[in-house]
Amino acid sequence: MTPRAASSSTASRRPLPGLAALDRARALLIDAAVRDPSGPLAAGLAQFESWESLAALAETPWLAPSRRPSALALRRARHHLRLLGSAPTTFELAAAQGSADPVHLRGICRPLAGAGSSPLWRREIVEDDDGRWVVEAGLDFALAIGGGGTVLVLAAGGRLVNATHLQAGDEASVFGFADEAPDPTGLARSPHGRSGLTLALRSGSELPLLVSLIRRYDRGDDGPRP
Repeated sequence: MTPRAASSSTASRRPLPGLAALDRARALLIDAAVRDPSGPLAAGLAQFESWESLAALAETPWLAPSRRPSALALRRARHHLRLLGSAPTTFELAAAQGSADPVHLRGICRPLAGAGSSPLWRREIVEDDDGRWVVEAGLDFALAIGGGGTVLVLAAGGRLVNATHLQAGDEASVFGFADEAPDPTGLARSPHGRSGLTLALRSGSELPLLVSLIRRYDRGDDGPRP
């Protein structure tokens, strides 16, 4: 059944990060691999399957974009990288945590009513006379969590980090701030919905929401995507 809620979309066009920003991000990841070769830091590295996916975060506080990173900024970036490598939390814990830090939820992506059959998210690199650009367009969607519960994912400000498109039915990890959003048609599961609100994941003022496709290799019709 298609979840019913008011849907909105987001679109962005931003320049590809420069070589200096990529070098700073790469240095952080190399440092993380040395510090924690088999723990959460290393698991966070697995989100970056290509330099293109690294570029999605290279100039955001997820990977300490400062030109002169301080010790505090590097500690914060390592904290964020551990989050990217953390196990997904549950619907109940996300609902109780609040919005102090991002949370990691994993589930099946479902379109909201009226979204049509187009991809939930698209990302491409385009080139023109002014340079190379990352162009993204995403729709709000519902994330059906394993073990129960459905979360509204608010696309505004978000980034798809490791694929060119996200389809209904895909499994994905979403990293964002837990919050409440209007739920006019009952997306929330009682008793967590309150006064017409539902649990939602959103971007923060500095950290963008991240959507990471979970790639499947066990079905012939669902192999790796570019």
